[in-house]
Amino acid sequence: MAATPVEMSNSYVFHIDIGLLNLQDRIKVYSEDGRTLVVTYGTNSSRDAFTQRFDLPHNANVDSVSAVSQNGTLFFSVNKFNRPFRVNLVRVIKAEN
Repeated sequence: MAATPVEMSNSYVFHIDIGLLNLQDRIKVYSEDGRTLVVTYGTNSSRDAFTQRFDLPHNANVDSVSAVSQNGTLFFSVNKFNRPFRVNLVRVIKAEN
């Protein structure tokens, strides 16, 4: 299940419903291939674990992920890069037949 992030001025915020996890439950949030954020949660048994993947925007800094669980909802944010992206303008010339 993919979720669209809420865009803030300096970060992207995601949230997913994880229910009320017990103390033996585990939550893992990690980056996969630099463009996808993976959230795995559930019990120690792999058959009861759930995995969700989130495609990150191009300017998301995967080295700055933070997460917090509150009342059955996992909130996690990914900071944006501070540097502006370069835009290259290309002159297009119409070819004559």
